[in-house]
Formats: sequence, structure tokens, C-alpha cells
Amino acid sequence: MSIHFELGGEQKAKSSQILVRYEPVEDPPSVPPDRNRVLDGLLAQGWKDAALDDVALKAFVNRCQTEKGVIAAAIGEVQDGVCEVSVAEDSMSAWLTIVPPAGGKPVTPEEVRDAIRARRIVHGVQMDTLRAALVAGSCDRKVIARGEPPTSGQPTRFTSVLEAPVTPGDDDESTSVDYRSMGVLVLVGVGTPLMRRKPARQGLPGKDVLGMPVPASPVMDLPFASSLVGVAPDPADPDLLVATVAGSPSFLDKGVNVTQVVDVAEVGLTSGNIDFDGTLNVKGDIRAGMTVHVGGDIVVTGTIEAAEVVAGGNVSVKGGIIGKSGGADTAVIRCEGSVVARFIESARIDAGGCVRAERGIRQAEVNAGDSVLVESGGISGGKTCALQRIQAAVLGQPSGLPTVLQAGFHPGVQAAHQEAEQARKHKLDELGKLLQVLIFMEQHRDKSTPEMLEKIQRSIGQMKGELAEIGFRLADLEQRMTLSGGATVVAGKRFHVGVEIRIGHRRLVIDEDRIGGKAWLKGSQVEID
Repeated sequence: MSIHFELGGEQKAKSSQILVRYEPVEDPPSVPPDRNRVLDGLLAQGWKDAALDDVALKAFVNRCQTEKGVIAAAIGEVQDGVCEVSVAEDSMSAWLTIVPPAGGKPVTPEEVRDAIRARRIVHGVQMDTLRAALVAGSCDRKVIARGEPPTSGQPTRFTSVLEAPVTPGDDDESTSVDYRSMGVLVLVGVGTPLMRRKPARQGLPGKDVLGMPVPASPVMDLPFASSLVGVAPDPADPDLLVATVAGSPSFLDKGVNVTQVVDVAEVGLTSGNIDFDGTLNVKGDIRAGMTVHVGGDIVVTGTIEAAEVVAGGNVSVKGGIIGKSGGADTAVIRCEGSVVARFIESARIDAGGCVRAERGIRQAEVNAGDSVLVESGGISGGKTCALQRIQAAVLGQPSGLPTVLQAGFHPGVQAAHQEAEQARKHKLDELGKLLQVLIFMEQHRDKSTPEMLEKIQRSIGQMKGELAEIGFRLADLEQRMTLSGGATVVAGKRFHVGVEIRIGHRRLVIDEDRIGGKAWLKGSQVEID
């Protein structure tokens, strides 16, 4: 045989060079090899799938055809199969890559096991996936091990235990609602159970592929809000709030206030401005230019004109809320609870709960911490924002009046978070100064008295308590800053041109009138079904 093959030359891990040598024979004269003869020789050696260097092979064949004497060259490599195991940065998964052999030996189960062992992977190995990869002979970053993620804890929950009539329409977008029946003042007596606190439950730790524990994110166990009025924990059940006075309850996120009720004929020049920590029942109107600040609910039988009304609870208006366009003549309503009115026009509404109008909202700026719902009319002009849902029969006007409708984010939460952060920074600065004074006093006791030391320590304790309260508020605000799932904008009959729908950071501009439907965030686009 005039062609000889061997492995040698430059040796690498898992691969060897293929050396070929042609020795011409004179008697009988040998025929110089061509490409096919070289390939047949490789096949005879068992190197059919070797990694050949086509340029080197072609050059070797040409030299054999044109030169005399012994011709030798390296024409490729025999490569064994290679496996590599990688672990994710968080150690919660591992991948396997198998490169098939090129004329060499395939990857064996022992090599894969050794690679897994070298990476110290001891948990979550998927044996069926490993076997399938070995049978296939090749794979690219196939997941072969998964850790167990920690389970999420349950945050503190505050739920009302006061029986209340079910309001139709909250869950059924097609149900007709009589909002005029929703202005009834609710009263409770001493000892009435109002709200139950269910303590937070911490999550369970997980385990990564290295067998190390993965701690669950801690869940803050929130207490009832501080400075609540007219309520106290039940002595026999500290997680139950009960009324300590007779009055009207106003439900907050983490507590309830119960305030006494005051009746007035109307709020005008005769009554003057009203400011007290209770619930106000107005049998007539709240006149333009007046201000009303109360800690509880406000119930108005008549209308609210261009006045400033601030309530710690709900605002219920049997008539309407009507200001004048622009300037100081705009009605301003702010409350921690919900706003219910027959209609709203030329007003600014900021409500912690729902805003409900029977006949429509026009040229108003409305912000609701829950939903904005209109029974039989529409929403036109201005800007309406809600965390959950905006719903009316008609959205916009045929004239194309610009109307902005935004759902998905809690109005005002980001500003409140920034304000709380600034308050926290200010308190930390003050605490630092107090601690410096305390250190100085302890180091120079001749310049201080026990009374002074006691006073500064009391101030430090009070400051730490205030910082803890701010921390609870920041944690609550951060939970409310995420995009609300299921946020929608619903038109029962029609969307008019000029309406701009925003859900989260995405928007849809209505450029021609269309029939009603539900706008929601589908993927990264706002769509109407």
C-alpha cells in the first residue's frame, strides 16, 4: 500500500492530527492518489467523520500528482466528543452542551457525570433529559438541572367585617347600577366589629442546584395604622378593630376611623367654612367659594358648587358636582374613600377609592385609587385616571373633544412615595444629629445631667418610632406602584375620535368613531375587543 495514515503531530486535548504519507512504488508503478482514494483510506481507518482540512487535502493530492518522492501532510483532525456543564449566576439552573465527535469517541455517561460532579451540582438533576441528550449525541445549552425557587409569603391583609349591601356593577360590566341609592350614611355603635387583620405569613426557602438554601423574600408584617380615631383593638382579639364610639365608619387601607355626625342645612355664608374631625351631613348645597375639611364622610343632599371639599372618608352627593372651567372657580374634591355624585362637571376629583357618576363626567380631572364608573352617560374632555377600570356608555364627544383616559397605575402613589422618601431622609438626618449629641453627653458627663440624657434618649426613641412608621408606609406604596393586572377602559356604546387611552405606559389614540368595547393591554399593545 503506497498511502499510510497515522495520528500524531500537534496533540490537543480530545483531538489528534491526521497525518497522511504517500510513498510511490516503481515496480509495479503506483498510481498517485486522488481525493476519493484518500477518503477511502480514512474510511478504512474508521475516521469517516473526521474534521478534514479541505485546503490541506487538496494540496496533498496535487503534490502527489505533480511531485516525486515521498509526500506527507496533515490533512485534518480526529476529534473526540466534548461535553461542558455550566451553572447560572443565581445557581438556580444548569446547562449541558455536547459537541459530537469528528471521527473520535462519543461523549460517555461517565464524562457527563464527572462534569456535573466538577460543578458541584447535587440537586434538581433531570435524569430523563440527560439520557435523551446522550442518546442524541449532541445538544446546545440544554437545561439538565433546576433548583426549587422559594415560595412567596402572604402579605398582611386587612378586611372589613362590617356587613354592607352588595353594590351591583362592581364585577359585571353590563349591569345597570342605581348610584342614587348609594349615598346612605352607615352608622355603627360602640363595640361593633369593623376590621380584621390577618398577620403576614413568611414564605418557605427554596434550594439551588448546588444544594444551597435560597431564602424567601421577607414579608413585612404590617400593624394597624397609627392615630386611628374612634376604634381600638378588641381586648380579647388584638387583630380585630372594634368601634369605641357611635358614629360613621371610614375604611382605610390598614384601619378604620369612626367619627361622630354633624348636620347642617347648607354650607355657605351663614355657616362659614367648616373644619372638624367628624362626619358632615349637608341637607342642602355646598356653595361656591366655601371650604369644607372633615376627618370622616361628607353626605350632601344638594350639589357641590366650585368649593374645596376634603374628607378623610367618602363624599356622597345626591345632586351633582359642578364648577366653572378654569381658575379658582373649579370644584376641588379630595377624599380617602370614594366619591358618588349624580354628575361631575368642571371639577378636580382625587379619591382613594372609586369615583361613580350617574349621568356623566365632563371637562373634569378625575383620579381614582380604584375605578371610575358612569352609569348612563359618558366621559368627555379632561383627564380621567384609575387604578383598575374606567367605564361609561360613551367615551369622548362627536366633536372630537380631547379626552384622556388612563388605567393601570395608582394616581398619586409615585408622588406620595417621593414625599415619604424625603421625609425618611429628613428624619434620618435628625436622628444622626441626636445620636451625636448623645455620644457627646456620654463622653462629657460633667457637662450634662441625668435629666438631659433621659430627654435626648426619649427623643431618639420617638424618632426611631417615626422612622418605622415611614418604613411601613414606603413598603405599602412600593406594592401599589406596580402596574395593576386587568386594568381596562370600557365603552358600553361608543368610542369617539379624540379619545386617548393609556394603560400603563402604552397608549392608543382613537382616530375615528367606533363601536364600544373593552380596551386592555395585550402584550405590549393596547387593543379593543
